[in-house]
Amino acid sequence: MPLDWFPLTTGSLPTPTDALQVSHPWFPLVLFLLSVTNTFLVFLSGASTALYISTCIARPKRFMLAALCNALGSLAGFTIFATIIEIHGTDWRAAVLILAPLSAGT
Repeated sequence: MPLDWFPLTTGSLPTPTDALQVSHPWFPLVLFLLSVTNTFLVFLSGASTALYISTCIARPKRFMLAALCNALGSLAGFTIFATIIEIHGTDWRAAVLILAPLSAGT
């Protein structure tokens, strides 16, 4: 397997933008998944915001794609959240039973 992707074998060092994961074309999908997850785990908001800003700085031409993935991720997360609330109401114990069933004795 050739190591063409490895910077030391090609004779050139990567630029700071190339070295970042946020500059990869698949990274807006990571933003999408973080936005969905952020709906349920609120402490991820700082990380997802930092990664969103980093993505926009690393690839300014892809700003709209990053913004769209971020917005669609939030929409998908809140749609899932609203569906869970609609099905189970505001009884949080019943809603949590979907993900982690409790024993019958508790």
